[in-house]
Amino acid sequence: MNTSRKGDETESIVLSRLMGIGLSVSVPFGDSDRYDLVADDGGSLHRVQCKTGSWINGTVRFNLYTSTVGVDGRVDSEYTTDEIDAYAVYSRKTDHVYWVPIRDTGSGEMRLRVDQPHPNAPISKINWASDYRLSSTFGRKSQRGRIRIASTIPIEQSNRHPLIRARERSECEGPGGVVAHHTTLSRS
Repeated sequence: MNTSRKGDETESIVLSRLMGIGLSVSVPFGDSDRYDLVADDGGSLHRVQCKTGSWINGTVRFNLYTSTVGVDGRVDSEYTTDEIDAYAVYSRKTDHVYWVPIRDTGSGEMRLRVDQPHPNAPISKINWASDYRLSSTFGRKSQRGRIRIASTIPIEQSNRHPLIRARERSECEGPGGVVAHHTTLSRS
């Protein structure tokens, strides 16, 4: 399977799992953003970069960069806190999605330990996969019966992330400073 297809499958699994725990998920139009999805937990918006984890020696390994090939060869480009808020890493081996805030990462790659390490391994440097599971980050699904309605509100009154509001203001503002906005309500 080619890497593009594998990435598409990972994105769809991540999207499904995020929605399965009660988050609203948006997909940016086009392929020019550094994030793949925007996850709304009801209080914050999270720019998410989806990654497919490889199983290596009892760990889920994923890259903290993207690679492109141009006329000068391969170019690796790491993600920054200005571009994404978290990685959502899917592992086929464990069939779990792991939520890794970018502030918890370094550079190059990261490994999430699933199996017990070698007895002589330094325990203090281990990123335990169980600490990054979606249920550890967002808890169990608690908002059943959610419905989504569309409304129109001024940009400044939107509860969207400031970066998204600024983008809407410059790119998508309609007459009178109004944009279409989706709100999630609970059924009584």
